[in-house]
Formats: sequence, structure tokens, C-alpha cells
Amino acid sequence: MPVYEITIFKHSSLYTGDASDWSNVYHAILADLDSAGLCADAIAGQEIPLYGDTVTITHAYIKALDGAGSAVHAIGDVGSRTSLSNILPPWNVARVDWTVTGRPRTARKYLRMTMQEGDVSDRQFIPDVISVLQEYGDNVADIPGIVGSLGEPLIGPAVVDHFVAMRQVGWSRRARPGFHRGYIANP
Repeated sequence: MPVYEITIFKHSSLYTGDASDWSNVYHAILADLDSAGLCADAIAGQEIPLYGDTVTITHAYIKALDGAGSAVHAIGDVGSRTSLSNILPPWNVARVDWTVTGRPRTARKYLRMTMQEGDVSDRQFIPDVISVLQEYGDNVADIPGIVGSLGEPLIGPAVVDHFVAMRQVGWSRRARPGFHRGYIANP
């Protein structure tokens, strides 16, 4: 069976510019594109509790890594957390790791969840948020077909990093003026 790359796209009405749209990539070994669409729905169902009601999981782009085909799968689910006015900036992320069979490195998801100031105390998530992230991680690992990026099974339980992390928003060094691959002196 082919390995499918399932990219889940999100949009937030709270943010503008590059910060308003983002995605997470998952991999699954499934029989066909229809099965991958069902898997995308299952993943979206696990992401819903992470996002506020200002975030919409818009669609998934699914492609077979062996080149057998691709499809856009509509989702349209809205986050289930109530969004308040004290939202943290979008570069604040949560990290969830899974052990991967045969690899020393974990499979990691950076989740740009809708974080409120009350979700964090002394740079750490409060226990309620940690339990939501733990449930997400454990349930994603249990979705039939979900694997690491090289096709290896994920081994649960998921490990949730209790500290808030930071991740760049809308930044790509290759798109910056003066970027050169390798070392090339500027003229």
C-alpha cells in the first residue's frame, strides 16, 4: 500500500498576513485516496479541541508519495475552544512527540493551537491544556494507517512538552534578498 502525505490546512480570522494560514503534515499507509480522505477527517477530528472558534480546518491536500495521485479533500470544521480576547501571538506553539520504530529521532508536531494567557503559567501549559494535548497525541497515534514520515509506525503514548515553544511565522530564508545557497560573498 502507498504512503500518503496528508497536509491539513487551517485558517484563523484572528491573525492577518502569513500568520492567518498554516498547516500540519501527517503520513499514513492506506489503500487509496478515499481511505486517505477518511484519515484526514479523523485527524481533523483530533485537532478540533486544540483550536478556538476563530480557527477553521479548511481542507486537506493528499498525495501519494509514489506518484499514484493526489486530491484536495474539503473539511470545514471549526475549533471547539471558546476564543477570548487575550490570545497569545501565533508563534507560540505546543510540541507533541511520538516514538518511531527503528529511529532515534521522534516524530514531532508543532501545534499552533489557539493559546490564551490563562493556558500558560510560568512558561508552562496548565494541566487542562496538557491533558488536551496528551489526548490529541494518543488518539492520532491510534488512527489506522498513521505512520512517521518514512513510513514507520508511531509508538504511543505521545510525549507532550510542557513548555511553550516558539516557531517562526511566514519566514523563509530562501525568499529573502541576498540569500545564497552555501557560502557566496555578496557582490
